Amino acid sequence: MRLGIMLLLLLSFRLAAAEMPLAWDNRNIVRSNENGITVRPAGEGAAIVEFRTGEPWPHIVLKPKNGASWDLSRFREISFDVENLSRNRQCEIEFNAGMWSGGYLGTAILRPGEKRTFRYRLNHGTGAGFSPLFQASFMPQGFAGGRNVDTSKLKTLQLISSFPLYCKYRLSNIRLIGERPRQLTEAEFFPFIDRYGQNMHADWPEKVKSDNDLRNLQKDELATLKPRIAAWNRYGGWADGPRLKSTGFFRVEKYRGKWYFVDPEGCLFFSRGVNDVAPWGFIDKRGRERCFEAPDELGTDGSHIYWENIGKKYAKELDSWPDIQYRRLDSWGFNTVGNWSDMRFYRNARLPYTLNLPFPKCPSLDGIPDVYSVEFERGMENLLKADYAFVIGDPMCIGVFLGNEFRFGDNTAIARRVLKSAPEQPARKKFLAELQEKYRTIEVLNRQWGSDFASWEALRPVEGKGAEADLRQFSIAFVERLLAMSKEAVKRHSPDTLYLGTRLMNDDYFQAWINRLSARYCDVVSYNLYPLGFERFKPNGLPDVPVLITESTVGHGTRGTFGSITNPGVEPGARNRALARQLESAFSHPQIVGIHHFKFTDQVLTGRWDGENYGFGLVDITDTPYRDFLETNRAASEQLYSFRNGAGVFLNLP
Repeated sequence: MRLGIMLLLLLSFRLAAAEMPLAWDNRNIVRSNENGITVRPAGEGAAIVEFRTGEPWPHIVLKPKNGASWDLSRFREISFDVENLSRNRQCEIEFNAGMWSGGYLGTAILRPGEKRTFRYRLNHGTGAGFSPLFQASFMPQGFAGGRNVDTSKLKTLQLISSFPLYCKYRLSNIRLIGERPRQLTEAEFFPFIDRYGQNMHADWPEKVKSDNDLRNLQKDELATLKPRIAAWNRYGGWADGPRLKSTGFFRVEKYRGKWYFVDPEGCLFFSRGVNDVAPWGFIDKRGRERCFEAPDELGTDGSHIYWENIGKKYAKELDSWPDIQYRRLDSWGFNTVGNWSDMRFYRNARLPYTLNLPFPKCPSLDGIPDVYSVEFERGMENLLKADYAFVIGDPMCIGVFLGNEFRFGDNTAIARRVLKSAPEQPARKKFLAELQEKYRTIEVLNRQWGSDFASWEALRPVEGKGAEADLRQFSIAFVERLLAMSKEAVKRHSPDTLYLGTRLMNDDYFQAWINRLSARYCDVVSYNLYPLGFERFKPNGLPDVPVLITESTVGHGTRGTFGSITNPGVEPGARNRALARQLESAFSHPQIVGIHHFKFTDQVLTGRWDGENYGFGLVDITDTPYRDFLETNRAASEQLYSFRNGAGVFLNLP
């Protein structure tokens, strides 16, 4: 009898560990905007959430039904059922364990009316009891840092709906799934990176275990590569589509209500690009020797492990690596080499490309070049000379950027930075000269600003409305000068080359002033943005102009990677479905003229210089492609132009 009870208890515990409902309070949901977000219970463990707001990052916060926190530490995954109750809009939700992306779990995207179950791996941040000898954006199980959290004392779940304007969904059946994998001891954990840069504690069908595996995988892949999509011309434009005016260069035009690039032959062109097509990926071994199976095979400081792998894979034919990447991009359904790529893909290019030109060396303000410095003015006169002269008159060059993710801030932020800068900063001298001309004496300025500065030299940022007009005027003039001089520098040397702006980012999306300025000076406005859907893409203040999404991605947590941004979940086919949803929304959007995937390879396990170690490559660190993902991309690109032009139903993946 006692044995039977014990067996029953053991069985009950195993069932509980395999799957258990999460008790949350559907009558006490915190909203970031009580006027723009409504929530109502919809049965036990369910709620209907509706967003009518354009605020940045609107969200709801779920709390435990009983007690102050949940204990999720025994489980492997968390799962949600979500139904998009809108019949004509996509629904996108970012799930976080805790607040904001510190405990990021994953992102769900659904078509109108779609209902689906999403599963995400839990990020356990306790239990290891020793250091892994590195810190990165995502960490292995049991280690603090990255997106890992203390799952034994989780107080909230946050659900963010990016750029919603309108969104309505039913959330239900939140549950915990599977037993947490056993925590490795220190002796078991080290080493955890093999000689090919792969996770030694994970296995998958394509895992490389010998140099022969590398060569055999290459031979097999080369035999399956397809030719360029038949409906595309040599630029990747729509050869079977309408012909517009040809100029011999890329330009932009609105056709049947949607913006397009027009390629040099006059064909409609939508840019499907890949960033960072390059043979590097440095993995640092300093102080981390125990992490590696074969540390002596790395250099003194570490190694560009992807380069080492392709060296073994291509051997004496390593010089053919660029040629094979062209074949791959054709086969996979891409028509553009994006930013940060190997210079060999820009010089004598065989595919259209976009390129970031470096600003001249000059004084800067938190990374933004000081446009009032002499060095900036002189350097811009020779922007396309020397190393970048090949861009001049090159029909394969779609356009160029100057700058990347500057974080301009609100329309007073630049002036505030200037006032914090050193006395010799050229922009500070310029701002003070303008203020002295306007106010004549520091006493007059003090009366206007509500300040009490003893001298002009003592000027610093102040709060209050008195100074806002001056701060705003200088900030806008500074950025306008940056954009105007950038465009002029490009057009002076190569008038047919498009100026693509500064690659704006999330924070800029909501800043009307920078979006309006960019639209005024850029031939195409560029954004680095990472949602899974672009249906609701509408930057604050941006008029009807063409837009290029210059970085975006669909991540994954497979092949031993520790995690990724825009992670669509662990259920089979999740990454492919998310890609189809993302491309459908981008191809449909009337302003978007291209979307570029970041990036070509997965990042190294221990992280690049800033700790990023995301799984989001087209190939892994051994150069092995994610074939099913790329087959989906090819299928999407085969439909690109006909679908964007209003024909047919887009990929309908199960």
